[in-house]
Amino acid sequence: MKTFTPFLLLLVIYFANFSLAKEICLETTGKTRGQHVGCFEDHENQRMFRGFLAHYNQANSIEACVNTCHSRHFVYAGAQNGHGCYCGNSHPLEDYHARVSDKKCDKKCPGHSTENCGGYGFVSVHETGIEQFLISGKGKRLEDSNTISDMKWKISA
Repeated sequence: MKTFTPFLLLLVIYFANFSLAKEICLETTGKTRGQHVGCFEDHENQRMFRGFLAHYNQANSIEACVNTCHSRHFVYAGAQNGHGCYCGNSHPLEDYHARVSDKKCDKKCPGHSTENCGGYGFVSVHETGIEQFLISGKGKRLEDSNTISDMKWKISA
């Protein structure tokens, strides 16, 4: 009778896990582009969104920020302090970034003076219309975006 060597056993385990691998997929969905999620506290040393940053000195608006993040395939757009536009895929986790009154996001957008583009230390978060989900190695949808966001935060915290 043949026995498994440790190397062969590791090889079997590796390929078993490989076939069960999960992938994150992004797609444009029927979600309303620009849907307001809320106003959240942000911290310079622990940014809420780290995927992309743009500064629009005179042209920032919710629409401009959402379109910027959507075109780069991010799930969320966040306007901060009037001029900043941040993009990311993780829903703000309130243990790190507390949801606050929308009154804290009171800085007017320079590109649309009737809109508020966050505040100093506060981000006005909006959906971009992109949805994030996990699929199995066999192409089956596994999770929705909120579950993925929670998992990312638990792993990176």
